[in-house]
Amino acid sequence: MFNHFLLPVDDYTLEHADFARLSALAKRDSAKITLTHVSDPLPPTFYLQNGFGGDYITIPDHRRACESYATKMFRSVTERLAQGITIDNLHVFNGDVSEGILEAAKKSAADVILMTSHKRSGIGALLMGSETREVMAESRLPVLVL
Repeated sequence: MFNHFLLPVDDYTLEHADFARLSALAKRDSAKITLTHVSDPLPPTFYLQNGFGGDYITIPDHRRACESYATKMFRSVTERLAQGITIDNLHVFNGDVSEGILEAAKKSAADVILMTSHKRSGIGALLMGSETREVMAESRLPVLVL
């Protein structure tokens, strides 16, 4: 059905994704999986009013830290997926997570985006927002919520 899955990964994905089901889907379709992690391109101190926070980190140091974190995430997810699945990694720097996911989908030429849901409902879903909902609204690709 699909040949190339894009799976955004974060801490929530590591804890809640059904990797057995995801592996079965990929194997059934002989699909490739591209794992992506979206990091903010600017360190947190850039968002302070005066910009002179006590724990300043340079942009290059921030990027290296984000790359290291993304690599650890990719490794952890790869270990949880079944053997025999082709897996690529794509780290994207974007200040908006949903935009970053859509950018990764375009760069990787995925044909479906797989998202985990925080399963918020009612007022919580309205107030907290949802990256999954944003990706679903903005994507031209199908989005499968796991």
